[in-house]
Amino acid sequence: AIAVYNNANAADPAYRIWDGSSWSAPVVLSAPPTTGAPLWIELERNPQSASNEIAMMLLDANADVYGMAWNGSSWSTMGTAAVWDATAAISTKKIIDIAYEQLSGRAMFIWGDSVATDQYYRLWNGSTLTSATLVDIPASGGVAAWVRLTSRPNSNELLYGVEDAAADLNTRRWSGSAWDTATDNSEKAGAVTLCGLPG
Repeated sequence: AIAVYNNANAADPAYRIWDGSSWSAPVVLSAPPTTGAPLWIELERNPQSASNEIAMMLLDANADVYGMAWNGSSWSTMGTAAVWDATAAISTKKIIDIAYEQLSGRAMFIWGDSVATDQYYRLWNGSTLTSATLVDIPASGGVAAWVRLTSRPNSNELLYGVEDAAADLNTRRWSGSAWDTATDNSEKAGAVTLCGLPG
């Protein structure tokens, strides 16, 4: 097991490994190019039985977004040394998430941007990271405030839910190759106070 955490509000997080009986010494993770203390850190393991991969995504106090992958022995920048987004929606709410396609083993990283209708995602297949790609949600009444990405069992489908700053709930479905449209997936609710997606 790996725990990645805010390291005394330093810009670089730290991690420790649990081997079943004891924790390793802390190791500072200096590779992330983010400039502020991490406020949100997400970890998700690759569901394929032969894989030791764990995907990580973080959001810092300056609204910088970045991701890395653990290969079983070390952390990789996945070939991208620059901050993924220096203008994310907000730093104090969970506007990042990761989920794996269950059949392909690809990881999707997704986050809300400072433009109200804009969400961005990247895919990692174990060797190549795609560029940041826009998912537009025209019905959004504000920037993302809370997001959740979840996998469908025995499938490459993913479901994305985002509650925006105006308390609107919108969803999008990933087929394994493309997102559905606003017509397929219209706004679910307004004035949301609490919502959740399984997974």
